[in-house]
Amino acid sequence: MPYGTQDSWVTWSAVRRYLVWITFLMLLWEILQLPFYSIWRDASWRYLVLAILHCTAGDIAIALTTFVAAILISNPRWPQEANLSQVVWLVALGISYTIYSEWSNLARGSWAYSPLMPTLPYLGTGLAPLVQWLVLPAFALTRATRISRLNDG
Repeated sequence: MPYGTQDSWVTWSAVRRYLVWITFLMLLWEILQLPFYSIWRDASWRYLVLAILHCTAGDIAIALTTFVAAILISNPRWPQEANLSQVVWLVALGISYTIYSEWSNLARGSWAYSPLMPTLPYLGTGLAPLVQWLVLPAFALTRATRISRLNDG
């Protein structure tokens, strides 16, 4: 079948599933990792809620940007031709941005880690944000692709 209505529907359906998964996972992660940041003990509940929503929105923007870049770099025929290189690119791009973002925001004083945050030697980047970008986008992408394949078959 030439690229058309059915392929487009499958693609947009998978993108929507990715967006739903990544939104849920990023929101949950932002809530769970709060104790690793100094605002956990310093900020009001209202500020914490706003910080969670702000950070989740940023995470979704980063996740969608790295998602589109990973698909375009590795295989524009996703999800019809899903493969491991998409996951590898997604994780690599997400982790690269995370290292830069954490380093620059810590240097500017935009946020600070609590003593609970394990950090990488030399870089000083927190382990929690790295695990976030190692696991969550890959999980969301594989779920969106797996479900897409089940619906096609």
